[in-house]
Amino acid sequence: MRRAEEAGWRSRAASGWRTAAAAAAAAGTLLFRLIPYLMIGAFGGGIALALVMRWRRPELYARMGRIVLEDAAERS
Repeated sequence: MRRAEEAGWRSRAASGWRTAAAAAAAAGTLLFRLIPYLMIGAFGGGIALALVMRWRRPELYARMGRIVLEDAAERS
């Protein structure tokens, strides 16, 4: 039994090292350097979309918020 536990631990540790090595190798790529800007763009795009929806279709915007709140009340 002990050997199986050790093998599981070692394989998880090895996969962690492989992931870290892959991330280190990717750190110099263009995509890796663009990730923060892509996240900022997604955040800004989401806010812009919400503002446009609120301005052009306020009934849909209000219904979306109500659905989220009602769903949360049902789960609790």
